[in-house]
Amino acid sequence: GLCSLVPEQDRLAFTVRFLVTPEGRIADYQAFRSVFRSRRRCTYTEVFSWLEAGEFPSDLPPGVAQSLRLLDLAALRLRAQRQRRGSIDFDLPEPEILLDPQGFMTGVREAPRNRAHRLIEELMIAANEAVARMLVFGRTPGIFRVHSRPSPGKLAELQAVLEEFGVPLAGDLEELPASELQRVLAAIEGRPEERFLQTLILRSLARAEYLPECRGHYALATDFYLHFTSPIRRYPDLVVHRFLAHLLEGKRFSPSERELVEAELWEISQTSSFTERRAEEAEREVVRWKQAEFMKEKVGQEFSGHITGVLAFGLFVQLDEIFVEGLVHASTMDDDRYRYEEESHRLVGERTGRIFRLGDPVRVKVLGVDEETMGVDFALILPPLEHLRPSPPSPARKEKPARGQAGRAARGKERHKKPRPPKHEQKTARQPASRRRGR
Repeated sequence: GLCSLVPEQDRLAFTVRFLVTPEGRIADYQAFRSVFRSRRRCTYTEVFSWLEAGEFPSDLPPGVAQSLRLLDLAALRLRAQRQRRGSIDFDLPEPEILLDPQGFMTGVREAPRNRAHRLIEELMIAANEAVARMLVFGRTPGIFRVHSRPSPGKLAELQAVLEEFGVPLAGDLEELPASELQRVLAAIEGRPEERFLQTLILRSLARAEYLPECRGHYALATDFYLHFTSPIRRYPDLVVHRFLAHLLEGKRFSPSERELVEAELWEISQTSSFTERRAEEAEREVVRWKQAEFMKEKVGQEFSGHITGVLAFGLFVQLDEIFVEGLVHASTMDDDRYRYEEESHRLVGERTGRIFRLGDPVRVKVLGVDEETMGVDFALILPPLEHLRPSPPSPARKEKPARGQAGRAARGKERHKKPRPPKHEQKTARQPASRRRGR
């Protein structure tokens, strides 16, 4: 295809060239039209293995190995600098549907994300920032990617949960910097409740959108951001290319022209944001449908997994062997009467003393698939009581001011909805890096 990167074929492009300092700062940048030729088509897996081993195949075209080494070094510096300025990094696992050569599903796994993926991601972010600066300082219209500061109300709800786990937010919630959320993410890394809290933090953030005004990107901790790197699959990127061309050609917009252009860009931005949401919803539904269809063939089979959610009505369990999450409804836990302890997010058996917490390993049997919601239902396979570890006493509840019913409902709205896999599990894994984590 005309837009595909075919080895040894010339292709027209915009190139963004910048200098990365040892501290990871971009000291200089420029954009220009270019003709380039791909020397080799590489996969993420290949590049990852080469970079990790520090060795490259002898049959690579000249210059490819050196380019990859330098790009990897630049990406590492850019990432370190981005983290120092407070950028938030969500690394939630995402599903990848596996197909055979005939297109039939053979499995679903956690999508790999390695050093090669991060290399591309960091360079895309840097290019997007550079072009955003060019348009702003060149007084040229464009469509920008805007991520607003989270609302204090959402952060207050999040704070109530984080306090229960001993990792409260520090500072004024009205002006909370992204770096504070990144600090919390670092503090919970490796803990059993990491994934649960990551999801809550993600849901507390505003949704990124397209606007014809540069208002900054909260999660990336930058004042300048747009989408430039994928004009084939995203219309806002193509619009940015057109206005970048105007800038490079020296075109200036009169006040009347600018007014007309910006009015049209508002409409394009709104349509693009709406279309993006609709496409993501369709994508999630397809993945959930494929997962559910696959699990229909597994009814009656047993799997190992880990608890990813503890609610009053049951447990969410992520399978280890297959990247599928399902619900163990409390009604199927008939060996005891289980009490939900909201403060510690666990279920406790009143007679047996069994305890189920976030991160606990469990064994489950697939009961079935809900045809309407595409949710997967599990049943616990419980070990004999003599094999149970001693149950620690319930932690003392902290005294808190009484909350109104409205506030409690707001906190529980995501917890007590009709059982279905949490939203963060309903994304396809092969999304380009610039679409992940709210970017």
